[in-house]
Amino acid sequence: MQTPENETRSKPDRVRARSRGVHFTAQYRERVLLNDGRLVTLRVLRAADRERYRRSFERTSDRARVARYLKPRQNLTNEEIDFLVTPHEDLRLGIGVFDRKLFGRHGDLLASVHLLRSDSDSNSAEFVIGAIDDAQQLGLGSLLMRRIAEAGLERGIRYLTFTMLSRNDPARRLFSAPPWKCSFDRQGDTTVGQIDLLPDPAVSPADSLETSPRPSIKEMIRRRKMRKKKSD
Repeated sequence: MQTPENETRSKPDRVRARSRGVHFTAQYRERVLLNDGRLVTLRVLRAADRERYRRSFERTSDRARVARYLKPRQNLTNEEIDFLVTPHEDLRLGIGVFDRKLFGRHGDLLASVHLLRSDSDSNSAEFVIGAIDDAQQLGLGSLLMRRIAEAGLERGIRYLTFTMLSRNDPARRLFSAPPWKCSFDRQGDTTVGQIDLLPDPAVSPADSLETSPRPSIKEMIRRRKMRKKKSD
């Protein structure tokens, strides 16, 4: 995902919805219980998350950075961070996963997914997912994939595109797992791909992901207690 050094920003802390039915706006909040028992919050990234994003990058290993940025990175510029955390109408969007602190406060940024609409094709958008090492293998990849697909569909996006390292087998498994219809085109050390969010023209956007009801916090806590009881 390209991050231009200079770009005019408009209304940085708000995503302007195309219609009243858009769900993933600045007001979006979702609480999720991870496989390790942590309760986290999903919400749209905003300009105030600059330092959280920088600390998240610093907590990420060199291996994970290469997988995310396709090359070694020792730091991110202020312009790159501003681009990644600042939503811009319906052109780009970032969703972050945050540790929850006391009284519902947001803690560290554990993972994020970004969507950037194509300049040449309004039906297509590039996406990229990243997580700190401690938050990997907890189911966040598949969750963020689903949420960014939902955000894309409600903005009229049909195709999600990506670029990954050809040797990144975990990403390949994630992008090709059901319900995704994904194509890969290997180009040496990197592979570009595309996910068709509406492979069946007869299926409506609302039905394409077969979303199930999200569990309540009470249900999340009950499940956590059940897992703890089994482990004991």
